[in-house]
Amino acid sequence: MACASSKRSDLLGRLAGDEFVAVLPNCGVRQAKSIVERLLAATAPPVVVGGALIHASASVGIAMYPADGRDVLTLLRQADIAMYHAKAEGRGRFSFSRFLLQTANGACRRAI
Repeated sequence: MACASSKRSDLLGRLAGDEFVAVLPNCGVRQAKSIVERLLAATAPPVVVGGALIHASASVGIAMYPADGRDVLTLLRQADIAMYHAKAEGRGRFSFSRFLLQTANGACRRAI
């Protein structure tokens, strides 16, 4: 899932429970979208575990440095907000934090 030329810079880890974090340095919006689309496609087909058919899905929130935050806690918070937005849209979706903010700002401007 590398965006940069060096896979050594990428990091994937379990944050808690069923939440995971990927840190992909030098990854642009287009590259992040492509990676997430491949991830969602990989989780879409059901799998058989112990004779039972399991249907898994993923909801992904994406925060980009530095546009969505300049520190880890802010980026995680923004990604979490985007993930809950993706969940609200339905299974197997993703959402970018920056586009949620732009949409919210636009709605606020129109309301004023």
